[in-house]
Amino acid sequence: LRPLHREGQPAAGREHRRRDTEGGPPMTMGSSPAPEPGSKGMGCVTQLLILLAAAALGVVWIMLHTAAKTRATEQAMGPLIRAAESFHEKTGKYPEGLQELIPAYLAEHPKCPDGKNAQYIKKFPLDTPHPGPAVGQDGFIVTCYTFMFTKHTYDSEKHAWFNWD
Repeated sequence: LRPLHREGQPAAGREHRRRDTEGGPPMTMGSSPAPEPGSKGMGCVTQLLILLAAAALGVVWIMLHTAAKTRATEQAMGPLIRAAESFHEKTGKYPEGLQELIPAYLAEHPKCPDGKNAQYIKKFPLDTPHPGPAVGQDGFIVTCYTFMFTKHTYDSEKHAWFNWD
């Protein structure tokens, strides 16, 4: 039988120890030297705290960004909502689409804060198998994306804004 290791190399299962260049305590191959007392190294707890602080800052930024986009959406869509309500008062029905509001009620297609066109949908009857918030007795919804896949939508029947994805 031949040995499973070459001469001068450790056999499997044995620890190979060496001394660092300054004659310190032995170390296992592949390990880092133990930090000396008073060293300036960053410990695991410090690294974890930094990671948690960065994650918390990211969450706060997302919340503030979404709140700002929500307020901007509500302000930017005000003229569209008022135009659709004026159309309803005059005709007794809500417009089928924005083309019925331009140019008599709106000068142009309203833009969301991200620069994209606002989505206006006249509500479908309650018995329509249509997913989403565009089902109701009568009315419309106006929607803009606020953050990634989150939408901020106005429901004319409830006279309220809500977020959904």
